[in-house]
Amino acid sequence: MKKTLLIMSVVALGAFANADTYGPGAGFNIDDNVTGSSSIAVGDAITSLNSVTVNVGTTHTWIGDLTITLTNPNAVSVDLMSRVGATSATSAGDSSDFGGVYTFVANGSGADMWLAAAAAGGAVAVAPGTYNAGGFDGTNAQTVSSFAGMGGVGAGNWTLSITDRSTGDTGVLTDWSFDATPDVVPEPASMIVLGGAALAAISRRRKK
Repeated sequence: MKKTLLIMSVVALGAFANADTYGPGAGFNIDDNVTGSSSIAVGDAITSLNSVTVNVGTTHTWIGDLTITLTNPNAVSVDLMSRVGATSATSAGDSSDFGGVYTFVANGSGADMWLAAAAAGGAVAVAPGTYNAGGFDGTNAQTVSSFAGMGGVGAGNWTLSITDRSTGDTGVLTDWSFDATPDVVPEPASMIVLGGAALAAISRRRKK
């Protein structure tokens, strides 16, 4: 019975995987009234999405113009940022600039992009950092996105899209990446080594 439990424990240990970073994905121009996109081909099945990092190398003025969306291999999408500061369906949003390295996380564990943009004021870039994913929900409110549904997918392309919904402001995405937990099946050789070491430890205990 002890050996059976031990082997089960070893298998569980081998199956556990830490989060990995995928990318960087290629950059592209953020042009007026256009949606640009970039894909990262991932060979792993992914159990959960943890964060997404974008590097805006050439500042895009007027952050309220932009919507950033991530789409997984199953065509499920989540808004990482959308129309910051919008107050209505036709609002121009916040006039702060968008430039730097930003990491988007889910479920309220980051800073509030709307508050940061308001504090920066016009013609000043929102400070780089970690922010809640989410955006305008169409009723003068900011929502915080969940990454539920983005995991549990097989290998394939993960695609980042940025839409500039107005004219007069452009920029450049330098690159992007995302942090996720892969579904990694342990190699048989690794399981044998771990199992052998654990069995040896039990043998030593018995001798004592």
